[in-house]
Amino acid sequence: MKSLSCYIFLIFSALCININAQKIGVRTMLDSTTMLIGEQSMLTFQIDQFPDIKVLMPVFSDTLPGGLEIVGQPTIDTTKANDGLISIRLQYTITAFEEAVYAVPELPFVDGEDTVFSNSVSIKIIQPFQIDTVTNTFADIKPVIKPPFNWKYFLTVTLLVVLSVGILVLLIFIFIKIILKKKVIMLNRPTIVIPPDVLALKELDKIREEKLLQSGHIKEYHTRIADTVRLYIERAFGINSMEMTSEEILNSLHNLKVDNINIFNELGQLLRTADLVKFAKHKPSVDENEFALAAAYNFVGSTTKTDFAEFETNDKETV
Repeated sequence: MKSLSCYIFLIFSALCININAQKIGVRTMLDSTTMLIGEQSMLTFQIDQFPDIKVLMPVFSDTLPGGLEIVGQPTIDTTKANDGLISIRLQYTITAFEEAVYAVPELPFVDGEDTVFSNSVSIKIIQPFQIDTVTNTFADIKPVIKPPFNWKYFLTVTLLVVLSVGILVLLIFIFIKIILKKKVIMLNRPTIVIPPDVLALKELDKIREEKLLQSGHIKEYHTRIADTVRLYIERAFGINSMEMTSEEILNSLHNLKVDNINIFNELGQLLRTADLVKFAKHKPSVDENEFALAAAYNFVGSTTKTDFAEFETNDKETV
């Protein structure tokens, strides 16, 4: 009996020494044991260890031992466990594209001189569709489905387009009616009233200064004098003298004939001489030439008054 008790004590002591010697524990877990082709699942390595221990973990590139493919980078999370231990969770996102059973074998985790192996796990990859081996063509997972017409989307887009066009038209209208209107301002200058006699005398001065007789332009000389007088009569007395004959003009000025017969006769001689030079190729004498200009000056000066129909010019400037 005493020997049996000693034997049991030795076995228990050995087990305690072995438990104390093992400083880490590793467990491998899969979120699911089955998965469709192309789907993704999570593979987790959980390491329970003391905080002061540095464990060397296996390193993978893009494929796990057994053929599972790794998607992206692994994540590591550390939490505190019981008895002063910490729990490290190393997680990989995995996938596969062939129908088969994939096994992740036992993997080594090294703690100094000790090595602990994880448990192995397996997952079955299922193909959800049948391959047409007769015609060797690919079959879709599902047949092509024509989606129903989305009236809500259509009306939303249409409303946005209409609103956008409306806003654009409104902005153009505001730009044209307000902004451009402010830039284009019509500045009305004060009306400049030039008396007809001033205009006529200015034109007669110009004729005299041009010395048309000395250069042989006799016809132009008499024509311009007569036209200046005609235009003066039209502006001063409101008679359409530019469209009338000389006799019609004289008949329209019957009041002048009564008030100042001499001026009236000089005007008649001036107009008739101009008609002869212009239409009958009359060659006036030197006296007739001098008389025409003098008679024009005398007629304008003698008939100047403040109650004639003034000639107005309106100038506008655009800014």
